[in-house]
Amino acid sequence: MHIHWKFIEHYEHDSIHWAWHLLRVNDTIEKQSPQFTSYGAAVDDAIRCGFRPVEQHFVLVTPRTVTHFRPGDRPVTVPIAPEAGTDDEVMQRFFGMTISSAPRRYLATPKKNPARP
Repeated sequence: MHIHWKFIEHYEHDSIHWAWHLLRVNDTIEKQSPQFTSYGAAVDDAIRCGFRPVEQHFVLVTPRTVTHFRPGDRPVTVPIAPEAGTDDEVMQRFFGMTISSAPRRYLATPKKNPARP
């Protein structure tokens, strides 16, 4: 069975809301969540409903970007508007920290190439 999770950020009356959708193979909605005030709350609820972020691919959709996460791969972010913002702005919105202030455990460290000094 094809499982595809989508986390959606939207704005309403100067506040941010998050929701998740579980999509079928044909991209119709099988299940959807109520609105949450944070991305973390939406993910926690999705996990209770069967979401396995380490094993399943998922998509984050914001008004300015779409980020695709595949297990074992680096996330890929595509701006959907010219004002999508910098990586630091995206990190600040999603995780409450900038790349420079994030604890090392949250950042991927590049593997050293043994052929290079």
